[in-house]
Amino acid sequence: MEAGKHEICPARGKIQQLTSLPSLAVVKYQLVKALNKDSISIEDISDIVKHDQALASRVLAIANSAFLGYPGRIGAIDQAVMLLGFDLVRSISLAASMFNVFASQYGNLKQIWAHSYVVASIASGLCDKLQGSEKGNCFLSGLLHDIGRLALFRIASESDMDTQIHELARLRGDALLKAEEEMSGCSHTQAAKWFLEHLYFPDEIIVPIEKHHELAGEGPLKKISNIIFLAEGLSDIICPLIAHDSKWTEAHVKLFSEMGLGDKDIDDLKASVETEEASIAKFFDL
Repeated sequence: MEAGKHEICPARGKIQQLTSLPSLAVVKYQLVKALNKDSISIEDISDIVKHDQALASRVLAIANSAFLGYPGRIGAIDQAVMLLGFDLVRSISLAASMFNVFASQYGNLKQIWAHSYVVASIASGLCDKLQGSEKGNCFLSGLLHDIGRLALFRIASESDMDTQIHELARLRGDALLKAEEEMSGCSHTQAAKWFLEHLYFPDEIIVPIEKHHELAGEGPLKKISNIIFLAEGLSDIICPLIAHDSKWTEAHVKLFSEMGLGDKDIDDLKASVETEEASIAKFFDL
């Protein structure tokens, strides 16, 4: 669909309204307000997150992921803020809130989150192999890369498209994007862009998510965008048993080679993800 048509897509307003759901709106408002202050302290952010114990536990679970690569265990929110920085903890907090917002009776939504965690893990592993990449942004972009799918699910569950969108769960790659366009007027990559923009996420997170099904063009975010594109494709061959919408294509193979990576790197990434499979299952209650 052309960009102009996307701008007038009826689904856009509904997607943006999801950011006003109570469990997300409170965290969003408080965090944005705090970060817009002239002076901000570790305590300011910590107090907001600690107010919701379920949110705090998820933030710490993500912060302690082996794939963020911080030595030792992060045991408190203020420690997470100090080590990870205000912006990353803010984004992780919003991401954790989204898990609650999009929790559903539909089991395959948990599978989408698990797939997203796998992509985040692979992206983080790729950052270790490719110098000059921002690991935190790569991890978070991977974790949220399919948030648009969840947004479309949520909208469909409140309309007569409920059955149709669950049929999309069987599709992958370009076939999925085309079917989403025909049904909702936008793909999940465009839905993610609108949703995250309304939550004031930075371009460093939004652009790679918007482009995760295509090779990135020239620009300052080309490298991180291509890392997420690669991680999405690699999930197809590294964790094929977790339901996913990715396909390992010739475009992925070519980019992988151009980045100086090979079969051993795939083996390394697979081994790293396998060590976290139990944590992934526990985190998403699979």
